[in-house]
Amino acid sequence: MDRLSLAVISFHFFPSSFFFFVLRINKNLLMRPFLDAFNISLRLIFGSFANCGFSFLVFFFSFFSRAFLFLFLLHNRRLLFFLDVGIIKLSFPVEAMQSELSGILSRIPATVIGTILADESCKTVWFFNPKSREVISVDALRSLPNPPSNSGADATERHLVYGMMRVRNQGVMFERDHIQRLYENCVLAATSKPLTDEATLPFPVESVTQSIRDYILSEHKESSDINLKFVTWLPPFSNSLTTAEAWQRFMSDFSYVVYFIKSFFPPKEWYTEGIRISLLYNARRHTPNAKIIQAPLRSRAKSLQDSSGAFEVFFVWDKEAHFLVPEGSRSNYLLVTEDGRLCCSLQKDILRGITLHTVKRVASTTGLADIEHRPIYVGDLCLAKAIAMLGTSPGVLPVREIQFYYDEESKANFISSLDDYEQCMKEKGECPSLPRETILSNGGRLELDSPHNTMLAQLREAYEAEAFR
Repeated sequence: MDRLSLAVISFHFFPSSFFFFVLRINKNLLMRPFLDAFNISLRLIFGSFANCGFSFLVFFFSFFSRAFLFLFLLHNRRLLFFLDVGIIKLSFPVEAMQSELSGILSRIPATVIGTILADESCKTVWFFNPKSREVISVDALRSLPNPPSNSGADATERHLVYGMMRVRNQGVMFERDHIQRLYENCVLAATSKPLTDEATLPFPVESVTQSIRDYILSEHKESSDINLKFVTWLPPFSNSLTTAEAWQRFMSDFSYVVYFIKSFFPPKEWYTEGIRISLLYNARRHTPNAKIIQAPLRSRAKSLQDSSGAFEVFFVWDKEAHFLVPEGSRSNYLLVTEDGRLCCSLQKDILRGITLHTVKRVASTTGLADIEHRPIYVGDLCLAKAIAMLGTSPGVLPVREIQFYYDEESKANFISSLDDYEQCMKEKGECPSLPRETILSNGGRLELDSPHNTMLAQLREAYEAEAFR
């Protein structure tokens, strides 16, 4: 056999052997056998150089292009189900792929995996901890016959803290604000105490920021807008984490995932026509100031959205709280009163969103009315002149219609809320005229003129100038 023929055989054989080892040996040990094979092939190639002519150049280019592809795949830790290599087609054992995936997933709580799958996320999720970064295929997650047990990660109850960020032109809008809020949410979720200037705790701000940037640059090449989700898992409230030393140990194993989710941004006509919202009664987040996932509550809200055709659902607390309506399932909101005051719920009762923070800032700097924080009840919604939803995707979105009830149970809650409101106002010496009969005769619906409210229009214009500059 001449040297050129042997070189061709080595060209087909060694890459095939290399991919066989990928599933059998730790990837950190693969470079040596591959480099040995590479050196042998080079000796054979250069030994044939004098007699190969143009054929050698074609062969040489083909070999190195394939070698580069293999190294790229190794660096990015991607596994392919099959690959044609020359005349040999390799099929990877599914068991080996699932074994490696299960090893990664053993460090991620099953509740986080369920959240990823429920979010209609994009194809790739990145998992980070202080020691490594792993790339996880969502298709591979869905193809697993049984969810991983994650006995270690789920040994104790976990708080799932998350953040939603809007990406535009491969950058996070209000990036610094989002990272700061993640920091504050993690501290609150883990210690039950808000972050203060007097008692700061360390947080990997720079590494989290860089991780998110790396993910965006790798996974979203387009300039179009998309929403990114950050999820981390923390132990339940613990006073022991309030000391700097204990918190540092906790942060030494800080893990999280980032991924893009199916994103919807309201069309332009919604800002001129407005949206519908529905009220969900007896709905309350257990830690309003921290962005913690409450799956059952989110499921109830999503079910009502689907059945009522509402774009958003506002949470209504119980009778003991006088049917307070502090926030939406994924939003804050502003209410314009009949006398032109701009109101928002008390800060202790809500998750203070980035959009609300920005709107308050631009309202102050542009000379618009200051936003007044106060309790807002179902009765206040009935008397509102205009309402706007605030959120990452919609920005400042006017509400055209409120669906106060949709079945007998919610109708009873609605009537009870108005009775309670009237009683409270009477005790204060006030007797507001609620549009009770109008709402009841209209099947629980109330129309608002929010899309044409001048104050909300000015706020939206100022917010967009700040957000999209």
